[in-house]
Amino acid sequence: MGISNPKHFWKYVKSRTSTSMSVGELKSMDATGREVRCIEDADKANLLADFYFSIYTEEVDEGPGVSNKIYNECEDITLTTQLVATKLNPNNNMVLSLEDLRHCSY
Repeated sequence: MGISNPKHFWKYVKSRTSTSMSVGELKSMDATGREVRCIEDADKANLLADFYFSIYTEEVDEGPGVSNKIYNECEDITLTTQLVATKLNPNNNMVLSLEDLRHCSY
């Protein structure tokens, strides 16, 4: 039970499923407060553009708040190959941390 002419079938389907989409008549208020009907596409476009422009505004991003706190200088840290090898040794279950570095010789 096949379709004898698929071209005719798809033409029929297209004729039954196609819909036209358009913006209908719009109403707005003019400067004097009277109701105005927008029928022309250009008038509808201008009315919608004005509406969206009034709703969506550009926000100014001032960035994250940054304090003016002054930090003290850090002490010098001296790393030796022996210290690093000790901390990286897989048999030594210790992990190198910043606290370990504070106790290094300077």
